[in-house]
Amino acid sequence: MKNNHSYNKYLAGRKDWDTTARVRNCNETYDLNLLNRTFDGNTTWHLPSYSGILNHSELHNIRNLDKKFIMGTQLLEFVIKTTKFEIEYVNKIASKIALGELNLSIPQDMKLDALKIYTDEGYHAYFSQKIANQIIDYYGIEDDLTSYTNKYFSYLDGILYGENASTNNLAMLACVIVSESMIVNDIASEMKEIVYEPIKLMFKNHMIDEAFHGKYFLTLFGVIWDQLDDSHRIIFANCICEFITIFGKPRTDIYYYSLGKLGFEEKNIRKMIDEIYNTNEWKIDRVKSKMGQILSALELNQAFNYSAINEKFSSRNYI
Repeated sequence: MKNNHSYNKYLAGRKDWDTTARVRNCNETYDLNLLNRTFDGNTTWHLPSYSGILNHSELHNIRNLDKKFIMGTQLLEFVIKTTKFEIEYVNKIASKIALGELNLSIPQDMKLDALKIYTDEGYHAYFSQKIANQIIDYYGIEDDLTSYTNKYFSYLDGILYGENASTNNLAMLACVIVSESMIVNDIASEMKEIVYEPIKLMFKNHMIDEAFHGKYFLTLFGVIWDQLDDSHRIIFANCICEFITIFGKPRTDIYYYSLGKLGFEEKNIRKMIDEIYNTNEWKIDRVKSKMGQILSALELNQAFNYSAINEKFSSRNYI
């Protein structure tokens, strides 16, 4: 295995996984107590940097309460998405790894650790849904938000099940490797502006767990890459490119709900989204920043020496 150094480094770092795993080991309940508090500027519990739409000039003068609603529903979208993704995507591939169902040679230590990930992500999903339920109660949301949250998953599934059956597992591996390699960076950026302790602690504990998961899946990338022939390497890397685009771009569908509730028309919401997010900063720079680890792994394994891979990533301005 050419990636022996990476694998040995992973083995050396995994010894503290169980003792430092946070969400499944701590006694935190993540009770937000939202209904019993009056929130001011010192108790921010939303996702400020996720809500780039608030930089639009048409929203500068809306009430502070409405700005918090936009940010609060953005956090709601985040935790709803997290619950589903952990269960239906990460744990699906973790179970396949653990049970040896991928037709790949994976070290026994990594098969066993896949069950740790399965357990961690079960806890993450539980507490994410618990937080989602509290936000829904706080805002008195009775609407079905499925149409606003499931578009994201339809994009993923279009790639996962768009290939023939022989490459579905590769696509699923690519999906999870990309998501788990970028999530620590993503969570860390959100923690900077959240000061309400239950939410901040949830992000912090989640990030500690995901640091282990990220190292696991980046190591797994090398293990897999060594076993693929050229044609499957191209399929695998090109799937990674597609998922980088999906995971890297902002999720804006929820704005049609939050801004719609505030009285904005759909065509105006679409215009604001386009003017804020259809820029190199959001489409390229922020994506590359989030995806630095997986791009480095591709480069380390000389993936960009394949012209088909190089051309695809170059066309997105990722390299």
